Amino acid sequence: MMYCPDVISAGKYQLKLVPATFEMAQQIFDIYNSDSENMIFWMPNGLYQTPEDVFVDYFKRPTRKQFLMYGIFRENEFLGEIGFSDITWNTRVAEIGYWVKKSERGQGVISAVLPEIEKFGFEELGVRKLVITSDVENKASRAVAEKFNYVQEGILRAEGVWPNGSVRDKIRYSKLKSEWEKEK
Repeated sequence: MMYCPDVISAGKYQLKLVPATFEMAQQIFDIYNSDSENMIFWMPNGLYQTPEDVFVDYFKRPTRKQFLMYGIFRENEFLGEIGFSDITWNTRVAEIGYWVKKSERGQGVISAVLPEIEKFGFEELGVRKLVITSDVENKASRAVAEKFNYVQEGILRAEGVWPNGSVRDKIRYSKLKSEWEKEK
């Protein structure tokens, strides 16, 4: 049985399993809607209309994808999320997803917590490969992948369709467990 800690320490940040509560759904809804112009790039299916939409999408949606998300907290302030947005158990590959609220972007939050998620993925989940996929225009996300030595696998042409109907390219990076072990 896989062990998933409720809290992972990452320096001045704590990663806490996202609880399936309406209070958490409200916090996520408030952040998304306060920055809808940027958050749409993390929400290719469109922005949430109500906190109930968040609750259903996060905690009740039927899906073939397995995900495991942690809230990023500094003291008790919710800053965003990081975790596994897609875990494929038969191939032991997991995709890392992350976002932070507008006021925290460019402050090194993801850089501070990503090493702990990598460690958890490789050591506790037993994955052999981690993947980061982003919109090709998302320079910040690409910079994170490159800073942490993820290898660019390629451009996924016309992979994303946004709510306004525009078709976008995505870029995919990966890191193998063997590469991560050499970095330790």
